Amino acid sequence: MASLAPLPLLALAAPAFAGQVWVVDDSGGAGIDFTEIAPAVAAAASGDVVLVREGAYAGFAVHGKELAVVADAGATPALFGSVSLGSTSAQQSIHLRGFSFIQAFLGISQAAGPVVVEDCQVEGGFLFDLTDPFGSGLVIHDSDAVVLRGSSFRGTTTIDPDFAVPSWGMRATNSTVFAYDCEFHAGALFSGDGALCTSAFLYASGCTFQGGAGQDGVDSPFGCIPGADGGAGVRLEDRSTGISLDVTALGGAGGAARASCPAGAAGSGFDVDLSTHTALNADAYSYSVESPGREGESVTVAHAGPADGVVFTLYSLEPTAFYLPDFLGALHLAGSIQVLADGGLGSSGELQYALPLPELLPAGQAVEVALQGVLVEAGSGAVRFGPVSVLTLLDGSL
Repeated sequence: MASLAPLPLLALAAPAFAGQVWVVDDSGGAGIDFTEIAPAVAAAASGDVVLVREGAYAGFAVHGKELAVVADAGATPALFGSVSLGSTSAQQSIHLRGFSFIQAFLGISQAAGPVVVEDCQVEGGFLFDLTDPFGSGLVIHDSDAVVLRGSSFRGTTTIDPDFAVPSWGMRATNSTVFAYDCEFHAGALFSGDGALCTSAFLYASGCTFQGGAGQDGVDSPFGCIPGADGGAGVRLEDRSTGISLDVTALGGAGGAARASCPAGAAGSGFDVDLSTHTALNADAYSYSVESPGREGESVTVAHAGPADGVVFTLYSLEPTAFYLPDFLGALHLAGSIQVLADGGLGSSGELQYALPLPELLPAGQAVEVALQGVLVEAGSGAVRFGPVSVLTLLDGSL
């Protein structure tokens, strides 16, 4: 059976990765440090973990520090305010996992280090500000390594439909984004794209992108306004690069005709303007690790991909992101990398197993471990890099 037995040696070699845990629970009580996330983030030092129990919370910002803000096992905390991440150096990473955003968007800006977002459901709120004027779910600016896994991002669905401005699932500008097994939907506002990339790099595997519907035509005493065209599933503009693997990209419906005013055209799956798009010919390969986990317990590791392949897990204490075309994916680990031989996918193309967790060193209450799936395809022997999933390993007393 695979085991993370070498992990204590890695932690000893890199004690800066062992941090303190700040527990947040809106009910308060013994053992609880804060009832809101924002003060916990403010109190935390780089390398710490903010562990959030079930409840409802305001938004928060993580700027200029390495931090993990993660939902506790079995919890899906609700966020009723937007979240801002970034202003980090190349050596600082941020990990966000397990939250439901209620009419609130996620913004990532000026993050030179990796930002990993997992298992989040985001429905954008409608805010007239310079960061997100049109209610997008996810807004990324000037960030070098954003990784999204197992999450959904939807533009706002709560605005008056007579207010005709676009609402995107994701807008990425001057950034590098890797998306695995995610959904991106334009919101209720008109003609938004599932994802809009401007001077950006997007790698997407196993994802779905849905463009928004165009505004219906209007026949008024002041003249005829034709129906608007539907939004694209993915729009690449201004020297963007898009790479898709087993992706579904659907354009939105064109706005309906009204009297003599013609209907709009349906949006395209990929709309490419002064940019490039490459569709890779392969089936998606999915990988995830249950998190958080306590020392001495086990977490579930799950692989899903082409039948009869052989799979491995790589793990390290340092996440990163480098696209490697020969491996149809990205390398998401740096530093000292360990390998676990997980087994074969069999005819079902799936493998799950319980991974035993080691004891932590006394130096800290938590450590973040980045794990990445690797697939060796049956027949061809081609090696492919899959998603990264970050395990938050906690002290057993928490």
